[in-house]
Amino acid sequence: MRRSAQPSSSESESPVVNDFVAVSGAGAGPAPGRALALAPPGGGGGGGRAAAAPRRRERGSPGSSRSAEARAAPRRGPAPRRAEVASPFESSSTEASGAGAALDFSLENVDKVLDQVRPYLVADGGNVAVVSADPDSKDVILHLEGACGSCPSSTQTMKMGIERVLRERWADLGSVTRDDDPENRLLTVDEVERILEPIGNALVALGASVEVVACRDDVVEINFSGPENVRYGIELSLLDSPLITEVVWL
Repeated sequence: MRRSAQPSSSESESPVVNDFVAVSGAGAGPAPGRALALAPPGGGGGGGRAAAAPRRRERGSPGSSRSAEARAAPRRGPAPRRAEVASPFESSSTEASGAGAALDFSLENVDKVLDQVRPYLVADGGNVAVVSADPDSKDVILHLEGACGSCPSSTQTMKMGIERVLRERWADLGSVTRDDDPENRLLTVDEVERILEPIGNALVALGASVEVVACRDDVVEINFSGPENVRYGIELSLLDSPLITEVVWL
């Protein structure tokens, strides 16, 4: 009986393995180049595992606690606005003067209406007084006291503050002026002495004596004794005033 031939171990192997054995040689380890060609894509012998991806940080880790606290913290609302103090220099007519009720025009009532602005003037070291209030023309003459009298902004204070409050009370109000305005100043003995006051000490040092005798219209009568050049200097000082046009020496 004829027996079939058994395939040899070399013949039963796959062509890839046969090729590998033929190239590398029997009993020897795989050639480096060929072995790398047959290695799985992950590289690394043994298991051929791919490198593990970095682990995600867990919720309880220290890095996440700060963000969790920030999310849990309550949001702050907007800061409260400061209350604004109303001023008669900026408020409306009803707020500044209370123009609802009728009020007779008189010096006393003008002074009463000005009480609305006095606290603001006093806070800056000044004040205001009513010199006159003509009931026919409704012209008002005021005297600014303290810091208000010498303040560079006194004109703005008169127009934007004091006069505005008065006009909101009396729509037919006349002019509002200061007592030291040229049109309101009267030539009196006291006014002439006020003009001479800044040079009073110099007159005494120069041996001069000055006495204001009388004033009429825009003429001043003065009794003088002393050097002629001093008399001339006094006359120049007096004529600088818009109230004086002539000096009569007695």
